[in-house]
This record gives sequence, C-alpha cells and structure tokens, in this order.
Amino acid sequence: IKYTVVGAFTPPEEKAKIKLQTEMEGGGDPTTVYMMNFLSRKFGPVYVFRAKMPTFPDTYTGAETMGDGQVKYWSVVTAASVPSGELWDGVYDMQVPLDEDGYYTIVVSRPEDRPENATRENGVVWIDWGPGEGLDDPRDRKDWGMLLMRFMVCHPDWENSPAKSHVPDTEEAIMGPYYPKGYYTTREEFEAQGLGDAVTRSVERLTVTETRDMRFCEILVVKENGIEVYNTTGTNDCPAEIWDRINSGRFANELGARSVLLNGPHFWMMDTQTVSFGEKATLGGLELRYVTTLDPAMLQGGFQPYKVFTPKKTQKMVYAKGKPVFELVDPDGHVYVLQAHDEAFPMESLPDFGKKMTQLPEGWQYRTRILSKDLILDLNPNQTIYAIGDEFHQYYTRIQEAE
Repeated sequence: IKYTVVGAFTPPEEKAKIKLQTEMEGGGDPTTVYMMNFLSRKFGPVYVFRAKMPTFPDTYTGAETMGDGQVKYWSVVTAASVPSGELWDGVYDMQVPLDEDGYYTIVVSRPEDRPENATRENGVVWIDWGPGEGLDDPRDRKDWGMLLMRFMVCHPDWENSPAKSHVPDTEEAIMGPYYPKGYYTTREEFEAQGLGDAVTRSVERLTVTETRDMRFCEILVVKENGIEVYNTTGTNDCPAEIWDRINSGRFANELGARSVLLNGPHFWMMDTQTVSFGEKATLGGLELRYVTTLDPAMLQGGFQPYKVFTPKKTQKMVYAKGKPVFELVDPDGHVYVLQAHDEAFPMESLPDFGKKMTQLPEGWQYRTRILSKDLILDLNPNQTIYAIGDEFHQYYTRIQEAE
C-alpha cells in the first residue's frame, strides 16, 4: 500500500526507494492480487480501458463445489480515496460482456457524461466514476478518481497471473493481454468512434534476431484519437520499389485520417529486439504490423532536435558484446544510444558522424565505443524512458543507470 498509494505522489526516483511489500497490508485478502489506477477528470471526463478477462468458474449453475479457472473471482470498482474507503460502483466477472476473443471494454464516467453507446448491447460495461475523493474536507478533490481491480485466488499454473509480478514495472510484461490499458476521451468522441482502434487491438511480444543494420520503414496514420504506428520489422525489408510509390496524401483520404506520415527507410542498430506487435496490415501495397497508438499531442510544436522527450513503449533492445555503439552524452553524463540510422548515413559513416552535427548543443558530445559486454535496454510504459532525436531525425534512447 505504501508503494502504491504514497508512491503515486512521489517522483519516480524516490518511489523506487520505497520498500515493496510482498504480503498484503492493511487488512486485505492475502489470496487476492489488487491493482490500482488513479484517475483525474482534468485529463478527460470519460476513461475507457480494456483487457482480456481471465477465466473464472460459473457459480450460477448450481454446482455443489466451485469450479476452476485462472481466477476464482474478478471484479473492478470505482472508489473514494484511501482515508474514506467508500466504493462508488463496480462490476464482477459474470456481469461483464466479452467479445469473441474474450476481451472486455469498460467505460468510466459520471452519469451526465455517459456515452449513449456505452451499453451491454454494444459490448460495453459502464460504471460510475463517483463524486471524487469522498472526504468531508474543503480540500476534497471532485475531479479525482480511483479504480481497484481484484484477481482472487489466481491459479498457480496461469502463465499471465499478476501474482507472479514481484518487482514493480513487470506487470505488463507478465500479464500480457490481461494487463488493462486505457485512455481518456469525451462523451462526444466515444459516441462518434465507438470502441476505437486504440483499445480494440491485441498485441503480442515477438523477438526478432539479427536486426543490426536491418532495413525497415514506418507508416504513421494520424487520426483524431491517436497516431497509429505500423512497422515492417520482421515482415519485409521495405522494398524500395513499393516504398517510393506510396502516395501519403491519397492514402490519408482512403483511411479517413488527418494525415499519413512516412518514416524511413531506417536501419536498426541493436542486434536483437523484442517488441509488441499487433495484426498485419497492407498499406499502400506494403505489408506492415501494427505497433502502437501514440498521443496526438506528440506532433504539436513540431520536431525539435536534441530535446529530451519521454515516450511510452514496450521494447527490449540487446546490443551485442564486441559490436560498436554510437552515443550522445549530455552535460550531466547521461548516455543516449542510437536506435537506428537513416538510409542517407550508412553504417561505415557513423564513427565520424559527430562532425555532421552542426546543431549539437554546447556541452554535448557524440562518441563511438566497442561494447565489452552486452548492452540491454528493457523498456516498458511504467518506466520513465528518456529519448532524443538528432537534427537528421535519428533517435537515441538513454541507457538505464544503476541505482
């Protein structure tokens, strides 16, 4: 509880110092795994989240003994803040409609903000956000919200059991499709778009080997509710005869998108990577795989070289021992490693690439080194990931530093 509740109001570096309790505190059920998510109406009046439902026993059939499943019971509730302890609304496993792949979609809002299509007939469950923290205090925050999800008696053989997560920030990797993901929206947007592409897609983690200097391209489809990213990695090497013919303007009209951005060709710098990929799609005659949906705000303000930003992604990159890496070092000594190089700058040109960087800020340096051991960057959305782009739109990720 201390890590989750106090940690929610603590900077990441301080939160990491809080001792993680492995047994339930505060009188909770020790056989139950609890997941908490804090909400704020400042980000939007409607919150939508989705995941795969764990299997559970049907206790309405009159069985004399409870059957088996990945859990014995699952539920999610909206709640007041911890000092109050009140529950506002909620649903449990048997009350939740599932799609043909076993996924649920839950919409959280106040009654006046409930979308008209947030109904069971449309495969959606709605629950009441609640009035806020529920405190009899002038400091009570009316825009505050909290979700509390329970996985009761997880089966020991369930591969994606949240009970197997004993270290913070490993939940998504362990739970896979059962890990809930959500986004903020409005009543009008949800009524217009329904479930939307951002949460209806399922992804799986795939490992691609021998990726050093592997050619790839990306297509970014910019829509009202997000930027869909598609990538050719593991599918093809982005053939030039197809890539060079793609008309992004005509393509955007066909997809009903604001715009379509072509990114590439690029060539990976790591030797192996594990990435979350979704379904295959053929766009402009090129076969790619869905990777993620980004916040549209990322495009606001335009591209600014050497400005640190914090992406949210799941990616494991392995740079092999004995291989060269190309890095940027900031004035504080933080090191950013090159993820991919542009087609215009082949691998053999990279050792002297720093000479081309006319916009590199004062105090920064570009360097090359040979690895004495494998360099592994294991990234997930629960971490603070730092990245930058150079003036040639090549991107670097900060190497995680030891505590």
